Amino acid sequence: MNAYDWDRVLALSGLRGLVWGMLFALTLSLAVVAAPDILFVGNSHTASGDVPSMVRQLLNGEKQFENVRVASYAVSHLNQWGGSRELVDLVRAGGIKCAVLQGAEISSSHKYTYSQAEGIDLAKKLRAGGTQVLFVSEWPRRGCDETAYIEAVYLEMAKESGGTVIPVGQVWDAVRKRLGGIDLWQSDGNHATLMGSYLSARTIAWHLGGRRLDYVPEGIGQEYVSAVDAAVRDLK
Repeated sequence: MNAYDWDRVLALSGLRGLVWGMLFALTLSLAVVAAPDILFVGNSHTASGDVPSMVRQLLNGEKQFENVRVASYAVSHLNQWGGSRELVDLVRAGGIKCAVLQGAEISSSHKYTYSQAEGIDLAKKLRAGGTQVLFVSEWPRRGCDETAYIEAVYLEMAKESGGTVIPVGQVWDAVRKRLGGIDLWQSDGNHATLMGSYLSARTIAWHLGGRRLDYVPEGIGQEYVSAVDAAVRDLK
């Protein structure tokens, strides 16, 4: 039976609309779960300033990242990633080239040690599917000497899962030192300004293999960009 005959049978039986609707839904669902090249999972430190979008724009001028596909999922902590059915399905499907994970559960008083078991499990599942896993160690809060404390949590997660840590906090501290203590925090002393988010995005892009990184948001000067790049290079 050819395609025309099959369509005619469906029309006579009254099922054509249902069948084609199901086929359309299946096609749409396959498109939705198509694996991104770079998966971001993080909390408001990733969402504020739209770090994933800035990373994509930074990499856009590089031939190896041409038409790079980026997806981002918001979680309060990495331990809560299993609460997103869409994210669970995406991880299960595999095919993701790289995952950038931020949002370890960290004691603000430095007095408590929280389990990172679910975040580590996420990293392991991603790596089992062939995904490169990068943890983002965030910047400290204003007035707090906690970069090493935060990074130690991520280093342990990386050790347990086989991932790698991007030391954004170290770059943050180094840039502030280079530029006379420049304030990169919003008024809450925790979240980043546009300059702080750009520092995070540019550092991530470097670790993803970007080198040209031509994108610079309006209002950010070349001196600042050079300071970020120098701080990243000093980590090598």
